[in-house]
Amino acid sequence: MGFPQKPKELNLYPLEERLLSLRIPFMQIRQLPRGGQLSVKGNVVNVPVEVQPTINSLPHTLEKSGTISVKLKKKAGIQKVEVDENETHVGNTDTLLDHIPDDNPLCDAGLTFAPGEGQRPISLYSDPDAEYLSFPTIFCGQRRPDNKDRSVSVHYTDIVKWELRSMDRRVAQSVPNIFFKLKKIQLKNISDKVNLALRRCQSEGKKWTAKDVLNPNTVNDLVRLDEGYYIFRSLRNSPVYLEKRKKDLFAMIRQLGLPTWFGSLSSADTNWKDLLRILRQIK
Repeated sequence: MGFPQKPKELNLYPLEERLLSLRIPFMQIRQLPRGGQLSVKGNVVNVPVEVQPTINSLPHTLEKSGTISVKLKKKAGIQKVEVDENETHVGNTDTLLDHIPDDNPLCDAGLTFAPGEGQRPISLYSDPDAEYLSFPTIFCGQRRPDNKDRSVSVHYTDIVKWELRSMDRRVAQSVPNIFFKLKKIQLKNISDKVNLALRRCQSEGKKWTAKDVLNPNTVNDLVRLDEGYYIFRSLRNSPVYLEKRKKDLFAMIRQLGLPTWFGSLSSADTNWKDLLRILRQIK
């Protein structure tokens, strides 16, 4: 396993990467209130993109080139709404409003377009080219070798571990790609657990349809002994996973007693000027 050679032309900013990629992984990344770490909320939506409208919108020649503001949206009709609280009290204080024209209004305008508008999202597993098309700065437009081309089959989880721990830090430094891999692994685990649970049921040769699965009575017959809830025990942050961890915590408290809380503090000696001055005098 290895990464392709990355040319200098692919040292792009995140917005430039989105303009060039043939897939856009829509995800909502938020910063946690404590610690400053990033988290993803909701699912990752894989949307195919037609690059031709983007190419037609951006300038081509050197004479037309310049710095412009670009905004990507899910839908071009969505407008940003801002409420100015001072506007509601203008009539009570001012009797004459001066209209001052802008000297260069074009400098405040930007290019707004939705490259994925009108496209149908594709599942992450039904689109095997989703990852390398979504992140051209990492894979440089090259696919990973398939397992049929390898002497030994490699699972996707092993590939993810290698890419994150590799000396080449291009994957470890890409937060959207890390969340993309996380959602893909979670979908794979859920799909495998559901297929295993359905095979374990005694169907007696009957084929189940989507209508049968949506029927609550049929689901109750399929799932016995809380199997539909218990099969997700290995899925991190699922309800049954958290319940298992809670039972383990209570068992440790019963066996070992109440825990002792402690904190580790750093003196930040490099910023302690008096200490550095004393050490220099001793030397």
